[in-house]
Amino acid sequence: MSNEIDDIQPEQHNSSDAQLSPQQQGQRLKELALVFFKLGTIAF
Repeated sequence: MSNEIDDIQPEQHNSSDAQLSPQQQGQRLKELALVFFKLGTIAF
């Protein structure tokens, strides 16, 4: 039962993220892009 609860919580967190203002979403996208860029440079 506890596993099911853990699975539900991230979904609720994602739904709250969708309610962020476009500016906040853009800032988050930039941060994600930076993370992937760093991971890419490390991978290569």
